[in-house]
Amino acid sequence: MLPERSLYSSRTLLVILIAAVYRMVFLWLYPMGPDEASYWTWSCHLDLGYVDHPPLVAYAIRMMTELLGDHAWSSRILACILAAGSSWFLFSAGRELFSPRVGFWAATLHAVCPMYSMAGGIMLLPESILTFWITMAIYVSAKLVTTENLKLFYVLGAILGLAVLTKYPGVLIAAALGLFALCSSRHRHWYCRKEPYLMVLIGILMFSPVIIWNIKHNYACLAFLSGRTDPADAIASPVARVAESVAAQAGYHSPILFALLWYGTAVLAINVLRGKPNRDSACLTLAFSAPVMLAFLAISAFRYTLPHWPAAGYLAAYIAAPAALLTEPLTSKTRRRATTFLTAAAGLAALLSALMPILLVYPLTTVCYPHIQPLLHLPKDALEPMAQCHGWGDSVADELKALRLQVQDQTGITPVILTHDHLQASLLARGLRNECEVVALHARGWQFNIWYDDTFIGNKPVIYVSSDMSSHFQGEPQDHYVFEECVSQPDLPIVVSGVTINTVHFWVCTGYHGPIGKRCDWRSSNTP
Repeated sequence: MLPERSLYSSRTLLVILIAAVYRMVFLWLYPMGPDEASYWTWSCHLDLGYVDHPPLVAYAIRMMTELLGDHAWSSRILACILAAGSSWFLFSAGRELFSPRVGFWAATLHAVCPMYSMAGGIMLLPESILTFWITMAIYVSAKLVTTENLKLFYVLGAILGLAVLTKYPGVLIAAALGLFALCSSRHRHWYCRKEPYLMVLIGILMFSPVIIWNIKHNYACLAFLSGRTDPADAIASPVARVAESVAAQAGYHSPILFALLWYGTAVLAINVLRGKPNRDSACLTLAFSAPVMLAFLAISAFRYTLPHWPAAGYLAAYIAAPAALLTEPLTSKTRRRATTFLTAAAGLAALLSALMPILLVYPLTTVCYPHIQPLLHLPKDALEPMAQCHGWGDSVADELKALRLQVQDQTGITPVILTHDHLQASLLARGLRNECEVVALHARGWQFNIWYDDTFIGNKPVIYVSSDMSSHFQGEPQDHYVFEECVSQPDLPIVVSGVTINTVHFWVCTGYHGPIGKRCDWRSSNTP
């Protein structure tokens, strides 16, 4: 019989392999979604930073397209690899802190979670990459605690730098280690050692390009983040907002698993307060999870929060859940009960993950949307995110190419394609592959407000595009820009599985005189 360590290592690798193979089947089947298309446009405009995130995702996409070609599946392969690596790091951290059995269940729950496994495992998003760095940091931190090898702080410094170059919540790594040292009497001497401070210095040095970019662009990121509010915040009650946030997060993780994550976190917190065995292991796990989970729970009482925002803080909870169930002295009965709970959580999460690709083929939530909307405060594109991109790569692009040639033949001038939202502009740019200019110059233009100004439009005709997918994309051209004349063109319905999931509208406009309202002016002073 294999030793326990080898047995659970083999089982974990098998689970990770099965999950990876399942994800790989779907990498080729779907067009780029709106967020993927947005980050793809970043890779076409490489820079030291961007309005809403640091730049590492853009460089990762550019690397994959250079290696494998400019295909939707090129960057998704890296997402699949990173998801598998994240599961393995959770196994390794759980094994190091508690036991191989705990590590196996931590990796298994992560490998089947709809948010981390399917969404983050088939789309290369900042969250996909950040998950990899955070799980790596949890594992290296576990080795640091169990081996007392302070040189590992330098490794953590490099991971910290890469994490914050991916997404700002990467600072969780430094914050978690600082909180752990404060709570663990055996490790408070870290505050008197040089290594932790050098770790932070390494992270800051690696992050410095983003700081320089923000200074150059009038602190665009701070302006963007401080302005992210939702109109419903003013009318919804705090209890309703918290309930809605919890429900949405439960959906992203799956309900039973979400409950187990909070249960495991609570049990480990009680064990720490009671001074039970494995106190340092529990304390480190909590330092990486509890503050973020509780902070976003509190924040949701005052403003609308998206369910993936606290995702980095839930990763360590995937260790806490099996640790709470499996590290106490167990009888055969309690062991069976714990295994039943974990199996049920994994089974439901796996079922939801398996169903996600089917929802991309058949727009079930679009059909059910009128019945779901009264129950949830979610825009239509949040329920059916892929419905935004169906048709953009083929149908809409073909229609725009034909209309563009028609306008060019009539005026002798190549028209500019204009919209008012950065996601829609990204989908258009992806579908047209830079055959002509596609821009969004408006309060929601964000990246495009840095890349472009109005001067290149001049007296050129404009093809304006909008859709019915969400409130952000709707409206006639005169709602967002000043034109002398706009002529409506035939609409294009987007039909999937016999259901009209979107309608795209076109106008040919002349006499452009700028956007209506305040445009985000984040361009640097020396930008031409």
